[in-house]
Amino acid sequence: MYFYLSIIICTHNPRQDYLARVLEALKKQSLSLDKWELLLIDNASDKLLASEIDLSWHPHARHIREDEIGLTPARLRGIEEAKGKILVFVDDDNLLLPNYLDEALNILTKMSWLGAIGGQIIPEYEVSPPEWLLPYERVLAIRRVDKQRWSNSIDDWQSQPWGAGLVVYKEVCDRYLQNLLHNPNRRNLDRKGDLLISGGDTDIVLTSLELGMGFGVFPELEVIHLIPERRMTEKYILQLFRGLSTSRLLLPYLRGEPLPPRRERQSFYAELRRFYHFLKTPRIVRRIEESAIAGEGDFERIISDLEVGL
Repeated sequence: MYFYLSIIICTHNPRQDYLARVLEALKKQSLSLDKWELLLIDNASDKLLASEIDLSWHPHARHIREDEIGLTPARLRGIEEAKGKILVFVDDDNLLLPNYLDEALNILTKMSWLGAIGGQIIPEYEVSPPEWLLPYERVLAIRRVDKQRWSNSIDDWQSQPWGAGLVVYKEVCDRYLQNLLHNPNRRNLDRKGDLLISGGDTDIVLTSLELGMGFGVFPELEVIHLIPERRMTEKYILQLFRGLSTSRLLLPYLRGEPLPPRRERQSFYAELRRFYHFLKTPRIVRRIEESAIAGEGDFERIISDLEVGL
């Protein structure tokens, strides 16, 4: 059966109240149910979600179990199972505004040269966030978009959509799947359990360029990102910065780009000046910088392990 859209929710041991709200937001979509299917990918949850989550409200919904842990295997399973021309990836803490699917179709109809699009990601915090966190909320995948942006430049990160509510043509995802079959190491991007590496969504978006297409972000596409209290701790935020530092280096490496130059060892006096300025910076800034450096070390260890395995 043909569908315009396939909505893919990848989830591992979800918060039931959050997932219920995700599904409720999908129920309220203005796009008719006969134009899209819903795939709930149960990624090795401890309890079988098919026995707990009711999808009977949607005539074209399916429970799919994927036992290989990790966001990438879950996404790949969704791509393989999807029957739509366009895929929409929705996290288990993402609420799509009611016009999201309609707007996505309108944009891609008018701008058919775009292979992947996304939009704003607005937070709904479970509790009031601490003041120190607000300047760094971007690390929680919060994104405010003030105007339409699109591009076909690999370096135009402002136009690259993120994973929450990512809308991608199926042909782009099929090429991405083939790329990973030829280079299985790219499956090391994205989260596995508690490992906070990312970049799989960007890998999908950049695959658009291989097909002569572009990507873009649009303010009329809006996702509410539910942020639980446990993700607002300093420990968790520092883990995110560490994972992002690793991912920033790992993604281009796995896509075949040359290794970035290593940090050059500075003179004793230069190191002393750097350390002096480091001590004068606020504590949270120092901790973030330390986490970023630790992430670079994680990258070195990952590529060392990958090269040993070749």
